[in-house]
Amino acid sequence: MQETRRPRKKILVLVDHLEVFGGIQRFVLETFTRLSDRYEISIYNVGNTEAGGSMARNYDLSRIHIFNAGTIKIGRHLEMPAPGAFMGLKRLIRNSDIVYCLYNMPLFFLPSVHFAVKYKKKLIYGVSSEVIANIFKDRKKGFLRKILDRARLRAFNRIHYFKVENDESDEIVKAHFRAAKTYKIEAAVPVSNVEVLNSGEKFVALFVGRLSVQQKGLDFLKEIVEQALKLNNNINFEVIGSGYDGEGIIGSLAESHKDNFNWIRHSSDDEKFAEIKKASLFIFPSRYEEFGLALCEAQAFGLPAVAFDIKGPRMIMREEIQGRMIEKFNVKAFAEAIAYYYELWKSRSAEYFEMKKKISETVIKRFGIEGMIPRIVDMLEDVSK
Repeated sequence: MQETRRPRKKILVLVDHLEVFGGIQRFVLETFTRLSDRYEISIYNVGNTEAGGSMARNYDLSRIHIFNAGTIKIGRHLEMPAPGAFMGLKRLIRNSDIVYCLYNMPLFFLPSVHFAVKYKKKLIYGVSSEVIANIFKDRKKGFLRKILDRARLRAFNRIHYFKVENDESDEIVKAHFRAAKTYKIEAAVPVSNVEVLNSGEKFVALFVGRLSVQQKGLDFLKEIVEQALKLNNNINFEVIGSGYDGEGIIGSLAESHKDNFNWIRHSSDDEKFAEIKKASLFIFPSRYEEFGLALCEAQAFGLPAVAFDIKGPRMIMREEIQGRMIEKFNVKAFAEAIAYYYELWKSRSAEYFEMKKKISETVIKRFGIEGMIPRIVDMLEDVSK
């Protein structure tokens, strides 16, 4: 008698701007392309470019269903769904078993929760807990912000499962939503057995990520670049990334410092990793991060890092050798740390190379992707019970 094969569970992943260099986007692509044999995976991607853009083209998407939901800009930082976006969202949620929400854009997040509850779907929220924490912060808010926070709070109260990446986020969720279940799963780097290169002929301080001004601290980055170049005009900066509202800042830096600043808007993974290998230092001026996958990737290739003392970097950079944590948001001290690493690179190149090799070994040992995937599977199986 032939054994009846059980149908695969249908997982719907909600994400935005899948084409950009971001930690969430890479997590989606790395994780769910690997899980496409086990589950039927659909991705609802919000943004005005195709999901097969510069980031996604590095992956085999042939076994994943992708719905690209366009948006219409109605303000500097606000986008509304294009015609047909909600109908696609509603249909995909109705036909799924588990909905895994990885965006917090209000005009998409709120309807997503509504549809998931309406159709009695298991819903996991996996975005930064800072979004939750900000709702409860005692600060002056405008009328519209208050209305929005109330709507978000009602939505969060209807979510029963949260995926978090560190103890601080776990505590935030448990403090405000005691009935919810949390799954603490650290992010992972998609590289192993990497080649760590000795630094080249010039010192390059590298930033990789999506160009979001508020989260990624690109306004800080502008000040940091200006101050660091005043300290030492031999420092070179490079940015790999595109999208969001920070392209103007990066474009102005590239124009103002043509001899010291290089901007690579798009690249394949191979090209990006080649730039990381050649770099001397990774800079990470974010205001908040749940984890910081770009930082973790750079350190897997041995780059020491300078970052503000926030949740994500604090979790990754546990060893002194990995770099410097700067009091938030002291741009002067940040620039001085970059200058310090230039002097170390210039005067003690052999020592610098040994430091890079130790950093790589430390990070790959802690954050290899092969240890994360089974935990994601365990979460999905537990939620589906």
